[in-house]
Amino acid sequence: MRHRNSSSIAVYLLAALMFICNSLSCRAAQIGSGAYPNEDAAGNIGEGAWVNGEIGSAEKNYILTTDRSLISFGTVEQNSIVALQDILLTNAGEEDIRFFWQKADYHDCITVDAPDHAYMRPGESCVFAVAANSSLEPGTYSAALMFADEGDPGFERGVQVDISLEIRKPEPPSSAVTSVSISPGTAVVAPNSSCAFTASVAGKNDYSREVVWSVSGQTSRNTMIDAKGILHTGADESSSSLTVKAVSKQDARYSASALVSLHASSYFIQVSASPANGGIVHGNSSVREGGRAVISAAPNNGFVFDCWLLNGSRVSQNSQYTIDNIHSGGTYVASFKPVSCLISASVNNSNGGTVTGGGIAGYGGNMTLTATAKDGYRFDGWMENGAVIDKNNKMELKNITSSRYFTAVFSQNRYSLSLVCLPTNAGNATGQGVYAAGSNAGIKAAPGAGYRFVGWAENGKIINTDREYSVKNILRDMCLTAVFEKEQEKTYSITTESSAGATITPDEKNIVSEEAEIPAEEIGSADSAEEIGSADSLEHALKTGALQVTIHNDFADIAQETHYSSFNENSGALNFEMVLEHLLSDEDRMELAQGNSQILINLHIDDVVDEEAQTMTDVFERYKLRGMEIGRCFNMFLLESKQGDTSMISELPEELRVVINIPEHLKADNREFFIMRLHMAEDGSADYAELADQDEDPDTITFFTDKFSPYAIAYMELSQENTNEPDVAQNTEMSEAKKDIIAVVCVAAACIVTFSLSAYMIKRRRR
Repeated sequence: MRHRNSSSIAVYLLAALMFICNSLSCRAAQIGSGAYPNEDAAGNIGEGAWVNGEIGSAEKNYILTTDRSLISFGTVEQNSIVALQDILLTNAGEEDIRFFWQKADYHDCITVDAPDHAYMRPGESCVFAVAANSSLEPGTYSAALMFADEGDPGFERGVQVDISLEIRKPEPPSSAVTSVSISPGTAVVAPNSSCAFTASVAGKNDYSREVVWSVSGQTSRNTMIDAKGILHTGADESSSSLTVKAVSKQDARYSASALVSLHASSYFIQVSASPANGGIVHGNSSVREGGRAVISAAPNNGFVFDCWLLNGSRVSQNSQYTIDNIHSGGTYVASFKPVSCLISASVNNSNGGTVTGGGIAGYGGNMTLTATAKDGYRFDGWMENGAVIDKNNKMELKNITSSRYFTAVFSQNRYSLSLVCLPTNAGNATGQGVYAAGSNAGIKAAPGAGYRFVGWAENGKIINTDREYSVKNILRDMCLTAVFEKEQEKTYSITTESSAGATITPDEKNIVSEEAEIPAEEIGSADSAEEIGSADSLEHALKTGALQVTIHNDFADIAQETHYSSFNENSGALNFEMVLEHLLSDEDRMELAQGNSQILINLHIDDVVDEEAQTMTDVFERYKLRGMEIGRCFNMFLLESKQGDTSMISELPEELRVVINIPEHLKADNREFFIMRLHMAEDGSADYAELADQDEDPDTITFFTDKFSPYAIAYMELSQENTNEPDVAQNTEMSEAKKDIIAVVCVAAACIVTFSLSAYMIKRRRR
């Protein structure tokens, strides 16, 4: 006979019987008042728990939830072992509850393993294990479980789980299982870890070796065992022990269990700063499973705290951060960012073109730099740290996170051809001028009285002996020397020779007079590098064009000088020979003396105007002393080119003595002038300095510097009562003190904000 029943009808009938029989005391097939019976002779109501009281409206505002509303055991064989089904009951409300439960099961088709406590705080859960009774006659069965708070005996706010089961007659066994064993029998694991178990099944007649794995005793839904017998414990698992069970899939009467003990793990929390000089961090600690750690970060001067990063992801924007419920270790990175970034844009040659853009950019901001070539020049690219990084004249900088320095490199489309005579009064040469790239130029030499033409020389070597000569395919600035000698002088022809089988290149003749000095490359007689690097040798290299020096000073009487004898006279760089001593190696001097290479050295002191001037003025305004005014901004840079490579020199080992004329519009009585320098180091820090005027001339400023970067002319108005020279060093200390005060105020403000935020968060949590 098959018994069919609707669980929903049973629940409604049960509620009706509870209401009708509230005042009765009989037990047979009825629900008693005040408490549910533990047993029922007719088998209509199963065991349960009840709180004394009458059935009525639920006064308590509670929320109970289950992870499932229906349990289906499916079709099972009569008298077989059926795997348990779990119900997770959760207090989803905001109040503590004491729950009770009731089973509606007219045929005793299920048994329930309930937890040993009935008290749950908000968010807590407990597990009910439901087992099917497969010993019943074949048929379809249903039951229901109801859950409610003790103050809701009528289940008005409770939850219900319906249960279904179908039992069929057993099939004659073709095989048999005799035993099941499990290994390891005991194990110790930690939360958020795994442990593998192995089940061995013995039997006969081609029996199945498969088992069904289950785990019980867990408090975390993340604790489970898979079909391969691998136990996974949840990170939030708080139980002290678990039971792992392997049940024969063929014959559920055979099973084996293993005991698993859990212990709490310890994790290491580590902190670091990015960039390393951005600030100070605290909070390295070892924390037990589920514990907490407090980490903090304080920015250094010039930086602000941005956020805490874990594995590259933001986790908090509070400089003091509390990490709760720790279940793994990790490194937390305090990200700092500069308050602002300086973008400097200059040119390698002020005659070649101009640049716009640059200045102060906010951290993470964008900026566009534009280079515009002048007539006769072309733009070759943007150079940074000695390398060309972009060849577009408009360069877009995105997500700026550090100060950067760029140079717009221009080269000529037109080149100059210079002609000189040696000796200077021995004749003349014509044809010099400026020529388009790739063009040809015809030059002509005319000897004076008593002289004859020897040949055209470049870098100390005769390249042609025709008085009329065509220079082909001009692609660089050139300086050729028309060499003359007195007539009827004894001359010598110097040729290169070698032993048999050897070759000397180039194969050429050099003709010199009896009184002429034979070039060093032809006789190889230089005794030392000092002799080769002497002033005469450098002057000769300048005359031949092997060494080209340009000193461009927008604040000097003579803007450009290329003659060695005038370095200390008109250029504004009074000890420029020190630059040559530093930049020219012994090998360079040897190559110059032999005419085997060409070296170009350019020093620029460029006046800054228009938008760039305003940007630089805004930068210096932030660093100046009180009462100081910014009058003019300028850039200083030093370039060295040799063997086709151009490099920027940012510092010298000695100081260069520089003289600049004070612009007319800045001159006034009772003004004291200074030079302000802002040099950015490689790590992004600003090296600010105030340089005093070292001369007594009211029309000039003389200062010493070893760095090439943005500069400004600044001045202070002196009162009639106090015209003494101000102490720049003392003012500098005041400036540093000012910075320290600002830094202290910023840190104090940050602390106040942090404290206020912390108090607010604590108050909010207590609500």
